[in-house]
Amino acid sequence: MKWDAWLLSAKLAWMRPTLRWTTLTTLAIIVFGSFLFLWNVVPARKQSGMLIIHYNIYLGVDQVRPWQWIFFLPALWLLLSLIDFALAFGLYHHDAHVSASLIFLAFFF
Repeated sequence: MKWDAWLLSAKLAWMRPTLRWTTLTTLAIIVFGSFLFLWNVVPARKQSGMLIIHYNIYLGVDQVRPWQWIFFLPALWLLLSLIDFALAFGLYHHDAHVSASLIFLAFFF
């Protein structure tokens, strides 16, 4: 898809208030959720510099990483959502229902 075609499709999708407000609300939820996650997890790095990333009830702690890995999950959540929105806005001109479905699924995810 060419840039001009994607931009036209994105402009058409942005004109629909439902898609615009759902996108903005989803991005606000991602930013707020990431902030709360980091607010609770960042103080844990002060004790040892390492964080337990995965705990298994059968094996116990099975994945310990440096504290910088706490930024991975919020960044991944934001990246996947931005890719989803770019795909949804690009598909709007060809199929508005698929585009709306992608945006609403990102909201409910």
